[in-house]
Amino acid sequence: MSRYKGRTSTKEIEGAFPHIVEMIVPEGEFGKKLDAMYEWHRARGIKDQRGRSRRDENGRDHIR
Repeated sequence: MSRYKGRTSTKEIEGAFPHIVEMIVPEGEFGKKLDAMYEWHRARGIKDQRGRSRRDENGRDHIR
């Protein structure tokens, strides 16, 4: 998958940030909860960093 010009790769982001939060995606997706997470970052002046996602052996999606 190609990246936007000048965009940092997820591998580089995860290498620069040693603490990773991994969450299981709920059956109905995140919806407004994900918006609230991003708003929490914005309110504190923290730039959110999105990492890679994965699927476990049970077929559940995990995001970082």
